[in-house]
Amino acid sequence: MRFTANGPSIPDELLIARDAGDVILFCGAGVSQQEAGLPSFAGLGREVIRLLGAAKDSRARLLLEQALALAPMPGVGGLVATDRVFGLLEREFEVSDIRAAVSEAIRPRPDAGLGAHRALLDLATARSTTRLVTTNFDLLFESCDPTLLSSGPPNLPDPRSDHDFRGVVHLHGRVDEGYRTAQDDEFVVSSADFGRAYLSLGWATRFIQALLSRFQILFVGYTADDPPVQYLLEGLNLRAGTRNRLYALQHGDERSAVALWEHRGVQAIPFDDFGGLWETLGAWAARARDGRGWHEATFNRAASGPKGLLPHERGQVAHVLSTAEGVRRVVLAAKPLDAEWLLVADPSQRYAHPGGSIPTDDGEPPFDPFDALGLDDDPPPAPPDPENFRRERPAPANAIDLLRSNTLDREQGVRNSVVSLAGRTGGFGADLPPRLQGIGVWLRQVAHQPVALWWAAHQPWLHPAVLEGIENALLHDGGRFPPPILRGWRMLIAARADRRPNPMMLKYDIERRAKQEGWNASLVRELAALYRPRLTAQAAYGLPHPMAWDPKDQTGNVILVDVDYPHPHEGIDVPDTWLAYAVSCFRGNLDLSIALEEEISGTDDLHMQTSRGPDGGPDPSDDSYGITGPVVRLQRLMARLATVDPEAAREQFRSWPTRDEYVFARLRIWAAGAGLLDGRAAGAVFRSLPDRAFWGSTHERDLLYALRDRWRDLSDADRSVMEERLLRGSYPWDTAVPGREVELAAYDRLNRLHWLSTQGVKFNFNVGGAMDAQRLAAPQWTMQMGDRAADSNEPQVFSIERDTGPDPLDGVPIGDILRRSAELRETNFAERTERDPFRGLAASKPVRALAALAHAARSGEAPRWAWSAFLGTENRPSDPPRRVRSIAARLCTLPPSGLHEIAYPVSVWMEAVGERFFEDVADALPSLWRALMAALRPEDGDGRRRLHRSWAMEALNAPVGKLYGLAIKDPATKELKAGAGFPSYWTTRLDDLLALPGDLRRHALVMLGYQVTWLFTIDRDWTEGWMLPLVDDDGPDSDALWEGLLWAAHVPPRPLYGLLKKALLERAIRDGGSDRMDRTTIVAGFLLAGWGSTDDDGTPLVLDDELRETLIHASNEFRRRLLWQLERWCTEPEAPWRDKVGPFFERVWPKQRALHTPEMSSQLANFALVSGDLMPRVVASILPRLVPMRDATLRLDTGNRTGERTPAHDHPGPLLDLLWAVLGEDASLWPYRVEHSLEGLAQAPETAADPRLSELRRRLELR
Repeated sequence: MRFTANGPSIPDELLIARDAGDVILFCGAGVSQQEAGLPSFAGLGREVIRLLGAAKDSRARLLLEQALALAPMPGVGGLVATDRVFGLLEREFEVSDIRAAVSEAIRPRPDAGLGAHRALLDLATARSTTRLVTTNFDLLFESCDPTLLSSGPPNLPDPRSDHDFRGVVHLHGRVDEGYRTAQDDEFVVSSADFGRAYLSLGWATRFIQALLSRFQILFVGYTADDPPVQYLLEGLNLRAGTRNRLYALQHGDERSAVALWEHRGVQAIPFDDFGGLWETLGAWAARARDGRGWHEATFNRAASGPKGLLPHERGQVAHVLSTAEGVRRVVLAAKPLDAEWLLVADPSQRYAHPGGSIPTDDGEPPFDPFDALGLDDDPPPAPPDPENFRRERPAPANAIDLLRSNTLDREQGVRNSVVSLAGRTGGFGADLPPRLQGIGVWLRQVAHQPVALWWAAHQPWLHPAVLEGIENALLHDGGRFPPPILRGWRMLIAARADRRPNPMMLKYDIERRAKQEGWNASLVRELAALYRPRLTAQAAYGLPHPMAWDPKDQTGNVILVDVDYPHPHEGIDVPDTWLAYAVSCFRGNLDLSIALEEEISGTDDLHMQTSRGPDGGPDPSDDSYGITGPVVRLQRLMARLATVDPEAAREQFRSWPTRDEYVFARLRIWAAGAGLLDGRAAGAVFRSLPDRAFWGSTHERDLLYALRDRWRDLSDADRSVMEERLLRGSYPWDTAVPGREVELAAYDRLNRLHWLSTQGVKFNFNVGGAMDAQRLAAPQWTMQMGDRAADSNEPQVFSIERDTGPDPLDGVPIGDILRRSAELRETNFAERTERDPFRGLAASKPVRALAALAHAARSGEAPRWAWSAFLGTENRPSDPPRRVRSIAARLCTLPPSGLHEIAYPVSVWMEAVGERFFEDVADALPSLWRALMAALRPEDGDGRRRLHRSWAMEALNAPVGKLYGLAIKDPATKELKAGAGFPSYWTTRLDDLLALPGDLRRHALVMLGYQVTWLFTIDRDWTEGWMLPLVDDDGPDSDALWEGLLWAAHVPPRPLYGLLKKALLERAIRDGGSDRMDRTTIVAGFLLAGWGSTDDDGTPLVLDDELRETLIHASNEFRRRLLWQLERWCTEPEAPWRDKVGPFFERVWPKQRALHTPEMSSQLANFALVSGDLMPRVVASILPRLVPMRDATLRLDTGNRTGERTPAHDHPGPLLDLLWAVLGEDASLWPYRVEHSLEGLAQAPETAADPRLSELRRRLELR
C-alpha cells in the first residue's frame, strides 16, 4: 500500500505485522541525516579524519578520497569501504581518540530536526511499548523521549523477553550524553569491530537471529553497501527466496533495488525520492498513533466512490479489504463502503474492456474502467487491439484479487491454496477464511445498491455462504431493497442455484440405463428433466458502466433474466408403452416454461416462432429459440401418441386450457390443423380462439395453414362463422392507435383473405368484392403483403442479391444520371435486394457512365460512391486501352481536392489494372501518378492518432499501399540479379511515396520495410539511402519501417543484418517489453538467429557478449520470449539448435544477480523441464542462477518427446537439483501438483534417500 502517490509501496504483510507489534525497525545513518543533518558513513569518515588531523598522505585519507571519487553505480551502490577507513585509522591513532572524534563528528546542532526520529518511534510503538534497533551512535531517539530505555553492547536485551526487550537498542554502541566518547564497551566502527560483532564473537549476529525468530525487520536509512548491512547479512547467511522476514527501504528503481537486496534474502521496497519516503513514513506513523482515525479518514475519502480518488488512494482501500482486521472495520463502520468498491476488489472489473469499445462521437476515448478503478500497484492493462475493438482484455495473472484467498489468509490457517468468494465453482469447495467471510457480510450490507446486483450478475457463481447471507437479508431486511433490486436478487439466486450437468452426458447415462434395465417411470422423468427450463441471469445489455450511472436513474433493471431451455444435441425415443407418461412429463415442462416466462416478463405475452414447417418440408426443430422448442417437442410426442393411443391423445388435448392465448392456443391450432381432431372438433377450436390469438401475428402462419388444411372438413356452420370473422373481425388493440384501427383491421383482413383464397380456399362470398371494400380503408395494401402473410418468423440466414440492372436509367439525360442513380440506390431487406443501377450502367455502358462522371467533374464534383462503383466494376481492369486512357485522363482533370477524396478507389483500380500500366497503357501512368501524388501531398498526417496503431494494416487498406502494390508489378523489376539495381524511373516513383507527408509516408515505409530484403539485394545503394537514416531513429517513421521488417518475419541476409544489428540490439532493449507480443518474439528470434549464424569468415553475426548485454538490459518479457523461441527451435524434430542450447546457457545467459528473480527462475526451470535429454546439462548451467519461485507454475507433467515419461522418470537427479533450488521454505507458494513429482522422485533409486527430498516432503506436509 502507498501512503502517498510518489512514496514506496509497503507490503500488506509488513503493515499488518507492525500493527500487531511484530516488526522491529532497524535504523541506520540515513535517519539521522534526514532532518538532523548528521553525516553519512562517508561523511563521518571524512569528518573524523579532519578532527584527528590525519596526515595528507594518511592511507585512511587516501583510501577515502579515492573511494569518494567513484560515483555510485546503479544496481551496485556506493564503493566507500568506511569500515576499512576506520581500520586504517586504528593503525595511526588510539582507539579512544577515534571514538572521541566519532562522538564529536555526530554531535547534533542545537536546532537539529527530530521529525524523522519521532515518526520512527511512533512506528516502533505498539501496545504502548516501544522497541527499536539502531546502528547509529547518536542519542537523537532518546532526545525525542527522555523516558525511553536505552541499551548498548555488550549488555543487549533478550529479544525473546517482553520485559527485557524494550526501548532503543544501539546495536553498535552509543556515545555518552555529552557526545565526548563512547558510552559502551563496544563501539563498532572499524572492520575489526565488525568482525568481532558479527563473525568471531558473533554477539550482534546472535541478537539479530533472536530477533528474526520472533519479529520481522525493516531496514530504514541504509543502503545495501553500508558496512552494518553487509556484515549483518553475511552473518545471517540468508539466501534468496527465504520467507520474507527482512525488508529494506531502498532508493532507486525496482530492478536496482532487487539486485542489491534479493540475493541476500531481503525484500527490497524501492522508492524514487527521499521526500516521498519520509512523507510515507510520517503518514505511516500517523496511522500507528491512531489506527482508528486512519481507517475513518480512509472510509471518508472512499465514501465519494473510487472514481474520484487517485490510484494510491484506491490502493489504501484495497489494503483494508486485503486483511481480516481491515474487513472487520469495514463491516463495523457506521456507514458501509459503497458497493462500487466491489468493482475495485474484482480484477476482472478493473481490467474490463473500455465501454463501447470505440471512441465517442466527440472524439473522446471510450470510458475505461481501469481509469476509475485501477490500483497503484496494478500492471498497466494491455492496449486495445485496433483491429478488434471488442476483444476482451484479460486481467494480468499478478493483478490483486481481493475476492480470492491471499497469503495472509493462508497464514491464518486456510488449508486450501485458493478459495474464492466469486467466480467459477472450482474455488468453492472449502469454507471461506475470516477475511472473505467479512467481505461476504459487507456485500450483504450493500446488496440493496444496484451496483452490487450488477456486479453479482457478472459473476458465474457466488460462494454458497455469500448467497445464503444475501437470502437472509432479503428475508429479514427486505425493506431496504428497492423492489426491482429485491426481485433481481431473487432471480439471480434462483438462477445460480439451478446448476445442472451437461444434458448430453446425462443423455448417454439414460441410454445406458435403458439398455441395461429397461424403461420405467423414473427414467422417463429423468429424460424430461434434461429438458426442464431454468432461469438465467446476467448483467443487462446496453447499460453504461456503473461509474457513469446517474444514481437517480439506476434503481431499475440492472440485470437481464431469461429462460433457458436446455436439451441434448440428440433426442431419445421413448417406447410406445411409456409415451403417454412422457407426454404428461413434457407437458409439465411446458407449464413450468409458461410460469417462468410470465414471471420474468410480468405478462402473459410470449414471443413464439412458428411451429409449422413448410409444405412437404420438415417441421421446425425442437431446439428452436425460446419456448417454441418445448412446444415443437410436445407436438411431436402428441403426434406419436395419437397413432399409438388416440384416446390418450384426446384426453391430453382436453386438458389444454382454452383461455390461453399463446402456448396452448398454438397447440390447439396445431392439433386442429394436423388432423388429430375430427372436423367438428377442429371447427370448435377455430371458433373458440380469442381475437388476440386469431388476429395477432404470433399464430398467423400456423392458423392460416390450419384453416387451409381443414377448410373442407369444417361444417357449413363453422365455415360460415369463420367467413364472418374473416370479413368483420379485428385485433383487440390494448393501446390506442388513434385513427388507424379501421385501417389496421383492413390490412389484417386483406392479408388473410388474399392468402387463403390463393391457397385454394373456396369462400361462399365474392372475395374480390370483399377485398375491394377493405382496400378503401387500406389503399397502400399490396398483394405482395398478402403473399407474405404466412411467411415463417423463424430467424433466417439469407444473402442479399445485388440488382445492378441499369434499365431505370434508360433515357435519363447524362446530366441527371448521377442524381437519379443516387435516388434509386437502396437495400431492401424484405426483397433481399440491393439496388445499384449505376454499377450496372458502368458495366454495360461504361462510356455513358463515364460521361455522367465527366459531367459532374466539370462542376468540380467527384462523388466517391459513383467513382467507387465505376472503378470497382468487375470488368474494369480488362477495358480496352483507349478506355483506360480516357479514365486516367478524366481523373487527371479533377481538382486535387476531388481526386484526394477518391484516392482510395482510384488506387485500388490502378493496382487491379496492374501490369497493363507497364504494357499497352504505359503512356497513361506517368501523368496519373503525378496527379495522384499532387492530390495526396497536402494531406495532414499529423493529427490525432491512436496509440499502438498498426501501420501495416493501415497501409494495406490505404492508397499508398495500393500504389506500392502497383509499382512492384512492373515487369522491369522482375528477375533482376543481385546488385543489378532498379530502373531510375521506378525508384523515383517509390521516392514519390516516401516524400508524402505524415502517415502516408509511414504507409510507404512499412510496405518497403516488408520487402527490404529484396530491395536491398537488388539495389543496395538506393535502399541504404532512404533506410539507414531511419533505422536508428526512434520516431514514428522508424517505427513504421521496423514494423514492416518485423511483419515480414524473415531474418535479414548477412550484409543487411550487419547494417541492422546495432538498431536491432537497441530496439530489443528499448521495446523488448512491447505490448505486441508477436513483435517482441520476432526481435528475440532475429537476435537468436544472428547468434546462431556466422559471417563469411566464421564470425557470429551476433557475438556472445552482444547478446548477453542485450539480455542483461532488456525486459523480462524479452528474455521470456527469447527463451520461448529457443525452446521452440530446439524441440523441433531433428533440430540443429539442440547443439546450441548448452553453449547458450554456458556462455551467453547472464550471471548477474539482477536476473536471479523468482519470475526468471520459473522461466529457466520450465525450459529445463521440457529440454528432454538436454535437461542434465541445462540444469547444471542454470542452477547457480535460480532462486525460489513464488506462486508460479512448473511444467512438471511434461514428458519427453514421446510424451510417455516425465522428468521424474528420466532425470530424477537433475530434477531434484532443480526443485531444491526453486522451491522455497514457504510451501504455500509452491506450484500446483508438485507433490506428484516428489512422489516420483521417492520411487527413483537415485534420489529416494536424498535428504533434500526428505526436507521438501516435510515442508509440503506443513503447507
